[in-house]
Amino acid sequence: MDIEGQAISEAADKEPESKMDRELLYNAINKLDADYREPLLLQVIGGFSGKEIAEILKLNNNTVMTRLFRARSKLRQEFNLDPELTEDSAKHNP
Repeated sequence: MDIEGQAISEAADKEPESKMDRELLYNAINKLDADYREPLLLQVIGGFSGKEIAEILKLNNNTVMTRLFRARSKLRQEFNLDPELTEDSAKHNP
């Protein structure tokens, strides 16, 4: 069977809410300043560590960690998320 050109969809993609959530998140990330957006995308999508991101962007590791923290804080604000809930879930899901 030739699968080239065939779309593979996930069950969650069929839900309008998940499409809307994904679009809202995409828009919120795009609103971030490049200084915050770049390290966040490198970590979340690229899977790079803070140290690796620092090397890629030629920044101090502490600068990268601060920018990642601020990027997440801005996204929490955008979505009105409770920081305590987000921190607790991060501790349980590293």
